Amino acid sequence: MGGNASGEIRVYCDCAGEAKHPIVKVLRGWFMNRDANIALSDKNRMRMVEDEKNIDLRVLTRAFGVEKNADGTIAAVKALDLRGNRVVRFVSPLFCDATGDGWVGYCAGADWRMGREERKSWNTYDHVGRFWIPYRSIYSRNVGNLFVVGRCFSCSHVGLGAPRVISTLSQLGVAAGEAAA
Repeated sequence: MGGNASGEIRVYCDCAGEAKHPIVKVLRGWFMNRDANIALSDKNRMRMVEDEKNIDLRVLTRAFGVEKNADGTIAAVKALDLRGNRVVRFVSPLFCDATGDGWVGYCAGADWRMGREERKSWNTYDHVGRFWIPYRSIYSRNVGNLFVVGRCFSCSHVGLGAPRVISTLSQLGVAAGEAAA
């Protein structure tokens, strides 16, 4: 719904053959950017998500802070509803940071690293071909109830090269949802 797949950015996702979960196939963009029907794709995706009773979609809402429990887990995420110019709180036993910039994780004190690592750090430079993303790369190692998906999942600089596309990152969101369920 957001990021590169959003109606504003519109990076086309031809992931029909790659999608491992039906929701990714359903929510992908159906038209290329140059197609006049692109707006229909956006409306269809929005309608499908709004019709899902287990999703509380909050567009134009920006996470800016967290409240933590004594054990270091997240108790609530605070966000600004830009349409109503009011602060909202999201309370849940589990949280998923899919902000694209890792704001929830950062505010929660999740361990993070940015930049290029030394070649010897991960020994990944000589590996080519198919890849897999381990489950441990989508949850925080020090914030017990936080999943981190999208561009912020845990990987090396080289490891981000292939999966940094919409379809693969969508699958990470699905994996976090399945794990949370």
